[in-house]
Amino acid sequence: MGITIHWDLEFDGTHDEARAVLERIRGKMMDLPFEECGEVAYVDPETCGKVEKLMKKRQAENDRDKAKVFEKQIQKLLDGGADADPFWAFIQADFGIFDKNDGQAYHGYHRFEPNEYFLLPLWAMEGCEATNLILAKHKIPNLPDKWRGKGFTKTVYSKNPVLAHILVVKALKACLGENILTRISDEADYWMDLDNPPEETEEQIQALAAEFTADRKMMNSHVASLKMALDKINAGGGVEAAIDRVDNLSVPPEI
Repeated sequence: MGITIHWDLEFDGTHDEARAVLERIRGKMMDLPFEECGEVAYVDPETCGKVEKLMKKRQAENDRDKAKVFEKQIQKLLDGGADADPFWAFIQADFGIFDKNDGQAYHGYHRFEPNEYFLLPLWAMEGCEATNLILAKHKIPNLPDKWRGKGFTKTVYSKNPVLAHILVVKALKACLGENILTRISDEADYWMDLDNPPEETEEQIQALAAEFTADRKMMNSHVASLKMALDKINAGGGVEAAIDRVDNLSVPPEI
C-alpha cells in the first residue's frame, strides 16, 4: 500500500556496454542529493547458479531458522560491494512471463532466474525503498538475448516523499536518455507517458505533493479503522502507520 513507481529496462549490447550504460547513469546521479549512490556491481553466471540452488532450498524449507541459514549463505555469495541489499536485488533481477488468455486475463506465470547481471543501487533517503537499476541476462526460450531489468520503489514513506519521488524519476529519466527504459508506471501520476517525462514545473510538483497528501489521508483512515476494531475486541490500540513517520510533505527546492 502506498505510492510506488515501477519500471522495465532493456538493453541490446555487449557485456562492457551494459556496464558502461549504468556507469554513465551513476555519474549523473552523483550530482544529485541521493543519500547513497552505490558502485555498479556485477554478479557472474557461476554465482547466479549457486544462488539459484540456495534459493530453491530456502523456498522448500518450512523451518524459519533453517531458511535463515540459506539466506545468510546467499547474502555472503552476493555481497560483492553493492550498497543495496544483495538478496533483494537478486530477486528483482529475475524475469517473468505470463501466458496470454483471450486478451483479458493472464495465466501461467513463468519465472526465470538471472544468469548474470549488473546492479546500480540508489537510495534517495530515509524511509524510501532502494532504487535498484538492474540489467540482467536470462535463459528465456524464444526471446532475443538482451539485457533486461525491472524494479519498483515505494516513495510514500520517505522522510520527504516529494523529493524522494523526484529523485527516483530523475534516475529513470537518465535511463530514458540512454534508451533503456521501456515501461513506466507511476502511481502518483507524476510521469504519465513514457515518451513525455515530467518537466518538473511548479504545477507538476504541486500536483505531486497533493497526491502524497491524499495518499496519507487515505492510509491514516485505514489505520484509524483498524484501531477502532482492535479497541472493540480489547486488543489495545498500539497501531502505527509508517506514513505517520513522514514529517515533510512540502515541495522541495529546485534540484
